[in-house]
Amino acid sequence: MNIKHLANQCGLALLLTNLMLMNTRVYAQVDHDKKAQLTAAFIYQITKFTLWPETLFAKTNPLFSICVLGQPEEQLDQYLFELETKSTQGYNIEVLQLQNKQQLFGLSNKNCAVLYTTDEQWLNLTQPEITQLTQTTLLIGTSKRFLQQGGMLALIIIDNKMKIFINSTNIDNTPIKLESRLKALTKPI
Repeated sequence: MNIKHLANQCGLALLLTNLMLMNTRVYAQVDHDKKAQLTAAFIYQITKFTLWPETLFAKTNPLFSICVLGQPEEQLDQYLFELETKSTQGYNIEVLQLQNKQQLFGLSNKNCAVLYTTDEQWLNLTQPEITQLTQTTLLIGTSKRFLQQGGMLALIIIDNKMKIFINSTNIDNTPIKLESRLKALTKPI
């Protein structure tokens, strides 16, 4: 099954249901390539069912920025960059690879709609920096620890299946809103 094709053709619920059904095969050997494909597909589908403040998207820069802070898992950057051939919510996607928080906060006239990061880089951010990000950026990480430290969603493999965990408090205190059909698929921390 081609994850890229599936992501284009299905709604979020159908995609996630199909992904969860095939997870036993996909993760039987913990294939890093498949994990990277699934992560990119999940991030892409999440963008379709999330609402951002209208001020995020400047009329002069009609791009939807998915930012990756730090070095992503093996092969993930390849699959994320493939998203640049797609659009979401009427905007073309751009993927920005950022090595550190200085690059993140040094972006001129661009806002990250999504920030995907690993714990290693996340721990370098201060609470005021995290609070600033939550006003315009959906924060996606890879662990429950990430969620406990200000993150919003985490893509975590549990029992050989990728699951979306949520810190509802962190999202509810921001102008970013998840559609109910996405929220229904998440698991609380």
